[in-house]
Parts: sequence; structure tokens; C-alpha cells
Amino acid sequence: HERRVAAQDAPVPGPVYSVAVYDTLRNPAEDLNETIRQAQADGKRILIEVGGEWCTWCHALDRYVHENQAVAEALRDGFIIMKVNYSPENRNEAFLSDYPEIKAYPYLFVLDSDGTFLHAQRTGPLEEGRSYSEQAFLAFLEEWAPEL
Repeated sequence: HERRVAAQDAPVPGPVYSVAVYDTLRNPAEDLNETIRQAQADGKRILIEVGGEWCTWCHALDRYVHENQAVAEALRDGFIIMKVNYSPENRNEAFLSDYPEIKAYPYLFVLDSDGTFLHAQRTGPLEEGRSYSEQAFLAFLEEWAPEL
């Protein structure tokens, strides 16, 4: 007899990324053009995550959005995440100059599916202890999710 794996036993897929790493060599303007095509095709908004490999809270955010099933699902349902590197090697100043000033990392920008800027979000208000607050994160995602 084959053992059937119950749906609840299946791993929950993580969030959808157009760019999943902070890469000093990537061109975020080109990445955004491709992300816009994907977001429009999928009816999702774009969540730009600015940070770098040097950023401990960026790593904490990555772990959190993959380990918290409710947050991973809300992200997957409504957003495509595009990481943009910010580091001494590449500050991506030309690209980031189109958005509000960043004062801490990671930093989030919500764009509509056509690339229109909607909202800038510090991650501090989403934090809880050494990680993130499910309630605060879900409220943020619900507020900025695409209209159905």
C-alpha cells in the first residue's frame, strides 16, 4: 500500500520572488521591468526589499517569511518580492533615488503591479523581540494587498 501524504503534511510553499538574493551585480531597473511583467500577469503587487548580505535583520526577515506559514501565504497570494542590494560595493543610488529616503535596513517599498509607488515601510514596526510580529506583518500585507 502506498502512503498518501495528507495536504496538511505537505510543506507550505514560500513567498514568490523575482529576485531572491541581494546581488551587488544585478541591475534593479532591469529587474523591476521583468517583475512588473510578472506582477501584471499574476495580478499581484510588488514588494521591493532593500538590504544586503551584511544585514542581520535582512536575514531574520528572510527566515521569518519562510517559516511563518500565514505570512508566507499572504505574501505568495498578493505579492512578488524583488530584493535590491544596498551595500558599500553597490548602493544602487540611481535606482533608489526614485523612492523615499531609507533610514534603516531592511526597508520595504510597495508598488502596484504597473510599478507605481504606493508605500514605504520601515520594518521596525513589524518587529517583535529578535524576529517579527505575525499580527503586525499580516496587517501590513492585508492593507497593501491587491484589490480582488
